[in-house]
Amino acid sequence: MVHLLTFGMSVNSTKQYMESPYSDRSYGVTQALEVEGAIMEAQVEFRVLGSLELKGPGGESFPSILAQPKRVALLAYLALAEPHGWRQRDELLGIFWPERDKHHAQTALRNSLHFLRRECGEGLVMRRGSEVGLAPNAVWCDGVAFEEGLRRGELEASVELYRGDLLASFHVGRAPEFERWLEVERARLAGLYEEGVESLAERAIARRRWRDGIRWWQLLARRDRYNSRYVLKLMEALVMAGEPANAIRVAGCRLTERPCSSMMLAARSAVGTIASHLPDLIPVWLLDIIRPDVQFFNDRSSQP
Repeated sequence: MVHLLTFGMSVNSTKQYMESPYSDRSYGVTQALEVEGAIMEAQVEFRVLGSLELKGPGGESFPSILAQPKRVALLAYLALAEPHGWRQRDELLGIFWPERDKHHAQTALRNSLHFLRRECGEGLVMRRGSEVGLAPNAVWCDGVAFEEGLRRGELEASVELYRGDLLASFHVGRAPEFERWLEVERARLAGLYEEGVESLAERAIARRRWRDGIRWWQLLARRDRYNSRYVLKLMEALVMAGEPANAIRVAGCRLTERPCSSMMLAARSAVGTIASHLPDLIPVWLLDIIRPDVQFFNDRSSQP
C-alpha cells in the first residue's frame, strides 16, 4: 500500500488523468487506486496548495476549524513542518503564542489540540511526554503528497496536485514566526513546482511531444508572465510544433506588456530564428519594438 502522505486524486480525477493525452502511462491504474485507497483511510483530507480545504472521510467540511486561522495554522504546521513527526510543545508555544506567558500559552495550545481532536476525531493528535504530533494515517495533506511524489520522480501526477501557492492569502495575527516559516515554505514549494514543470517541458520536447511541451511552458509563462526565459522556451516550442505565427503573437503580447531588456533579448532571439526562415511573418510594429541590430530587420522596418 502506498504511504498515506503520498499524492492523491478523487476517483473521477484519477479516471480523467489516466484518459488525458498528457498522462504518463507509467503511472499505472493499480498505483492510482492504491493512492485513492490511502486517502479514504485518512481521518482528514487537508488541502493547502491553492484554496484551503479540510474534509472528513465522508467529504464533510469543518467550517468551525476553517473559521479559526490560528488553529488551521497549527494543523498545517504539524502536517508540513520538517522533519515530519513529533514537535516539542515549547516550539509550538513560541511559534503560535509568543505574546503570552508560558502558563497561558500552554493553556492555548492544550485548548487548540483538544478542539482539533473534538472536531476531527480523538485519534488525530498524539502525545509523547513533552511532544505532540499527528497520528500516522490521520491526515492526508496535498503539500506533503506533492513533495513526496516529486522525490519518487512522479512529476506529472505531483505537479497536478499544485493548484496554487501554499496557503495563498492566508494570514495569522500575532504569530510572526509562523508567518516567516510560511513565507519560506511557500517559496520553497513554489520553486519545486516550477522545477518539476520545467523538467516535464524539457522531457516532452526531447521526445518530440511538441503539444505537451507547449502545455508545460505555457503553465510557467502564465505563472510568471515576465520571466523572459519561460517566454523564450514557449516561443521555441511553438516554432518546433509548426506554429511560428503563435510564437510571434507571444512575443508581441509580452513585449507590449513589459518591454524590458531581458524580454527584449528573448524576443529578439526567437524572432530572429523565425525571421531567418519565414520573414514575412514578422510584423513591422514588432520590429519597431525590439529595435534589432541585424541589417535584415533594419531593412524591413524601413519599408512602408
